[in-house]
Amino acid sequence: MADSKAKQILDAMAGLLGDIEGAVTVKINAPLPEVVPEDGLIILRDGKVESTEETLGGFDSAYVVQVFAVEVYVCDGDDPAREAKYDAVLQDIG
Repeated sequence: MADSKAKQILDAMAGLLGDIEGAVTVKINAPLPEVVPEDGLIILRDGKVESTEETLGGFDSAYVVQVFAVEVYVCDGDDPAREAKYDAVLQDIG
């Protein structure tokens, strides 16, 4: 059975995020770790499906919105270093 379009998009996003500088670990729908890897961690979540509002005139919803969540975790000894590393990962994501 072929993957759903949402799964294909999530896999593509994981591939693109895996290519950013710094070798940040990228996982899909993973539980929160007890320890964040030294280079940082990005977790992609399936999110939820949201249907659109119905229009007047009896038409059904024309499309469905799939919301994906991107969680970024970094660790470092002190606040300024951690914030700098977090900001660097966000800039690499774009």
